Amino acid sequence: MDFVDLGTCDLLALGRRALEMGARRLTQIARGSAPDDQPLRALLEKMALESELRADEIEQYENRLPEDSRLAAKADHAVKLIEEYLSSLRKRFGEGPLTRDTALFFAESLEEETSRFCKVLAAHAREWPVNRLFIDLAEREQKDMHFLREVVFES
Repeated sequence: MDFVDLGTCDLLALGRRALEMGARRLTQIARGSAPDDQPLRALLEKMALESELRADEIEQYENRLPEDSRLAAKADHAVKLIEEYLSSLRKRFGEGPLTRDTALFFAESLEEETSRFCKVLAAHAREWPVNRLFIDLAEREQKDMHFLREVVFES
């Protein structure tokens, strides 16, 4: 699957799916974190919820388009493409609870990869509103990554 061949619906579906997969991964990271680090767990759960809300935002755009134009790409191909860009989705946690540093590394990596993926989707969007949507999403993911890197990790 090449981005050049994808239409607006495909790009939107890929973006939505990537954010949904990212939200699930953030939830996994939160649940894998040390049980006594409740502030970290709460932060990661909040980030997962925000990712789900961003996916819902994309779905609103999808719902405005005619049904016959929706997701021509096969779901398994879409997942493979997303996993190529969001390689942190495939990384294993290892044994035992995640330390704070490790959990933050996984979350930060995911945010950075998602931001890059949204930028790629924006670059291939043919309509300005869809381009703008993905640019905004990329910027939000970048802010989340910066927050994790500069504020949470340093404290």
